[in-house]
Amino acid sequence: MNAVVLLRAVIDESATGGVYTGPWVLDGASQVAVGLARQWRQTAPGSRIVGIAIGPPEWEPALRSALMLECDEVRRGWSDAMSAADLLTVARAIASSVPAETAIVIGGESSSDHGTGVLPAAIAENLGWPYLGDVTTVVAEECGTTLTVRRDGGLRIRCRTASPVVVAAARMPPPGYYPRVARVIAARKVGIPWFDLGFLESAEQRLEVVGYGPAKPLTRHLLQPSAGANPAQRLRQLMSGGVASRGAQNMGGASDDTARRLADLLVSEGFVS
Repeated sequence: MNAVVLLRAVIDESATGGVYTGPWVLDGASQVAVGLARQWRQTAPGSRIVGIAIGPPEWEPALRSALMLECDEVRRGWSDAMSAADLLTVARAIASSVPAETAIVIGGESSSDHGTGVLPAAIAENLGWPYLGDVTTVVAEECGTTLTVRRDGGLRIRCRTASPVVVAAARMPPPGYYPRVARVIAARKVGIPWFDLGFLESAEQRLEVVGYGPAKPLTRHLLQPSAGANPAQRLRQLMSGGVASRGAQNMGGASDDTARRLADLLVSEGFVS
């Protein structure tokens, strides 16, 4: 039997120092998924852990870390079209590369850079397998797989399935694991097999990713009081020139516009007539 782990590499922000682009490292969510796979393999003698990543060649050093964490094999799929592929295309690519005799596909909660956390569910849809999220433990049994699912309020639900299953790990810190030096040295010398996903280039792209990044901050007019503020807060904001919340002192020499807004506020709130 096989356990497939979804792998992703991200930029190591801790190593950049704001000066240069840091190295690629294995994402924390991927490390959690590998930890669950190791837990499953302990109860499934003779099984293998296969890591699958859809990413560019620059990911290879990070993917070798999965071999250090006891993945038996790591595969990387890529094509020119995948650089702008939507999530559904990535899910089809992974589903098409899941090896035979796979009992479980394990993904992380979401990637740390711009993950949505829905990729495992999309893969399950393509495979026609059941899906469970917020999984904390997986155990292989003769009758199938038993899983523990985290729920609100500290509740835990135990589920069992006799069919292959796709799961997403709950949000957890990566398990502590210190590989042997021999494994680390061997992993650094291994080439990551690459498989072409060119057959997906002709597939219809329903959504094209053109960029990602932090949300654009919402700007507010310094002299425009918040609609949710009470009369006293609105008056204080106007009298301070709109920067009272930043600890600034009251500003003198208000402009004509500020004076007009202040007068309108006093009239509307019944302070003057």
